Amino acid sequence: MSVVKILRLALIILAGILLGAGGLLLGQVHVARIMEERVDSTFFLFRAIGYATFVFQGDEVQVALAIKELPPEALEHSKRVAWFLIAVGSLGLLAAPFLKRRKRRA
Repeated sequence: MSVVKILRLALIILAGILLGAGGLLLGQVHVARIMEERVDSTFFLFRAIGYATFVFQGDEVQVALAIKELPPEALEHSKRVAWFLIAVGSLGLLAAPFLKRRKRRA
């Protein structure tokens, strides 16, 4: 196996990892935004009871209430990082076919 084939394979694998990580992070940010909206749309008294009885709530409610306390800049930063990972992974996939072997001189 030539060095160029190994480099091309490594670039494709790295690009796939970056695309997958970016997609996963983008999905997590989307789920966090949905949870944030659900907490916002809950009646304020029920929300106050949820914060007061945080320990006794289920896992989903605890996560939603904790995500509501995140600063909005954190989710926006995560979204930008996710798109950056997707862009770099896409560039890697587009660049992989252009790795070619040098022609040998006889």
